[in-house]
Amino acid sequence: TYPPFAAVIFTPFSFLPLGATDIVWLLLSAAAYLLVVRQLARDWPRAAAVALSVALAWVIPVRNDFRFGQIEVLLVLADLFDLRCQTWSKGILVGLATALKFTPGLFILYYFVSRQYRAGLTALASSAASTALAFAILPLQSWRYFTNIVFDYHRYGVVHSVGNQSAINTLHRLGLSGLGLSLVAVAVDLIVVGAALYRTRHSESRDAMF
Repeated sequence: TYPPFAAVIFTPFSFLPLGATDIVWLLLSAAAYLLVVRQLARDWPRAAAVALSVALAWVIPVRNDFRFGQIEVLLVLADLFDLRCQTWSKGILVGLATALKFTPGLFILYYFVSRQYRAGLTALASSAASTALAFAILPLQSWRYFTNIVFDYHRYGVVHSVGNQSAINTLHRLGLSGLGLSLVAVAVDLIVVGAALYRTRHSESRDAMF
């Protein structure tokens, strides 16, 4: 599920011994996690912030992020910094995060829906430039990924695992398959994204009244 740009970024880790890579990545993930909590609870009392960090550490996405050496915590940190950025660079980190994994691309939609057009265009340019760099370095792998691998839903985690709560795998466990599975999954995703974007636009309008 990681685009070729991720392979380019993480290539330096291949020069480290496996044990050293595990330690370095664990430290990076832990530091990113603490920074995320600090951003979320920066106006909270210290005791409440500590309680939040302990509670979130037991949430399955966070636990699995550390367990499998995933990148989601770092992506969340990049998105948070970008969303709160007030300079010309707003959008760059969201674009880079989207080039590493598609999920943060939702924030590009958020920028446009919330009328932050410059940030949205910056994010698109950042993501496109990062993807183009990957194409230049790994042309064959990039072509194969975007024309074949990206459409293979079997790569999106183990279907029978209850830890995999993606829409398409949840529907698969309910008995759907083939074209019907794809159509229903797309419909569910569109409903969820549409509701989120509607809520964003509604919130922006309400805030403008005050």
